[in-house]
Amino acid sequence: MLTPKDLQFNKDLRKYEPSQYGKIFLRNKLRSSSHLYVKSLSQHTGSVNAIEFDSKNEFLASGGDDTSIILWNIERDILVADSSSSSQSSPTRMSERHMSNIFALQFDCQSRSLISAGNDGIIFLHDLCTGQLIRGMVRTRSVLGLSSHPCNPAVLAAAFSDGRVIQYDTRAAERPPAMPILTDCLMATCVAYHPTDEHLVMAATADTGVCLVDVRQPMQLCKIVERAAARNGDSCSLNACFDSTGSSALVVLPLPISVQPDNPGPAGLRLCQPDRLIRRCQLLQLLHQQVLLLCRP
Repeated sequence: MLTPKDLQFNKDLRKYEPSQYGKIFLRNKLRSSSHLYVKSLSQHTGSVNAIEFDSKNEFLASGGDDTSIILWNIERDILVADSSSSSQSSPTRMSERHMSNIFALQFDCQSRSLISAGNDGIIFLHDLCTGQLIRGMVRTRSVLGLSSHPCNPAVLAAAFSDGRVIQYDTRAAERPPAMPILTDCLMATCVAYHPTDEHLVMAATADTGVCLVDVRQPMQLCKIVERAAARNGDSCSLNACFDSTGSSALVVLPLPISVQPDNPGPAGLRLCQPDRLIRRCQLLQLLHQQVLLLCRP
């Protein structure tokens, strides 16, 4: 277990602002680690809001406020370029740009196309080999989350700012058929297909929190984590994803956290009033799942 010495915290932690705890933790963890790789990628001209690795770990896609989408070949553009001073990073830019901030990226299950979406309400499908646009789907609300079907490269799900979560089949020549998974919710921040059960979808909304939905019975929710934000006008930043086997789910959520000054390590972190949250987490155990909670102050 990490100790205050490992983190190189000053004994008087009170001189730090709470917002600095995460930065201090990561900085000291990186300094003391011998197996973590760090490299700065500097091709964007604005904030980067979305990054995504493909399932084969060959590519990294990034997008953000500059409305451009960059595809990095991990071996060529990152590892080789970093080991040789004469090599220049030359990532691929997708030919089609969004009209506003990009919030979500996803590779299809075969790593042949890249899906992008954002504030302009447009969902683009890009060809990975050519960088050209395959097709675009115009919607009326901002898209905050995307997920590609684990078996069918033509099927995807999108989470919208108006609270809807919708599944699309892009094989249709005209307007792709839309199947609602969730409606009548507040802002939907993410959606994720289960990697082995194609009928199971995990989604997060501002009013229901994180829930599981069977697409064969949409609107019937199994709540995992009840909302921990969106109270008194606060914004909700829930996010969730499955691991590669589907046996665990990582949930990122803002929660009030107290820190013990005499124990600045992980053992000194305490969730404020976690009773309701823990009850919701226990529900997943009944479904033979596990929940890992990454709490962000």
